[in-house]
Amino acid sequence: MRSTFSQSCLPIAAGLLFAFSSCSDAGPRFGAPGGRPGAAPGYEEGTRLRVGDPAPAFSIETADGTIFSTDDWKGKVVLVNLFATWCGPCRAEMPHLQKGLWEPFEGHEDFAVIALAREETNRQAAAFAKSMNLTFAVAGDPDRSIYDAFAEGYIPRNYLIGKDGTIVYASVGYTHEEFEELIARVAEELETE
Repeated sequence: MRSTFSQSCLPIAAGLLFAFSSCSDAGPRFGAPGGRPGAAPGYEEGTRLRVGDPAPAFSIETADGTIFSTDDWKGKVVLVNLFATWCGPCRAEMPHLQKGLWEPFEGHEDFAVIALAREETNRQAAAFAKSMNLTFAVAGDPDRSIYDAFAEGYIPRNYLIGKDGTIVYASVGYTHEEFEELIARVAEELETE
């Protein structure tokens, strides 16, 4: 009886480990305590930019061939998601980005999402987006140039850029609670003038 119980709990424990972790270059890790308002716990480790910092400007060709430029989104709210197609927590987060964040806000003219696949090509990013049924902008960041402007390590990461061009929310890893906070921050930012 005991071994059956242990065997049945093992997949649940593994699933919880997967769902509440993030990926680094060396593999998964758990979030460490954070400390800045607007920042999810653990986001500061491996972070170059903090809440309140100006967001870096960048321009990139997306997987569908269009150009996404932060200059075109000045005065708007932009979510920059940093991920990799091989990262388990990134893969777990993507359906929530699509259904829980993009679809409810996609009709808002002042909102954009760009997901950047760290160390991957547009071809890889496009195949991933298709397999996950993603309709927001996705691009490869093969040389990590954009990723490196935001962070040194760990994915997935979300940086919400407010209308004033500063980072108003940042997170690393994926948890349901952090994601709900991100949705609330997007709604709040879109309501401000």
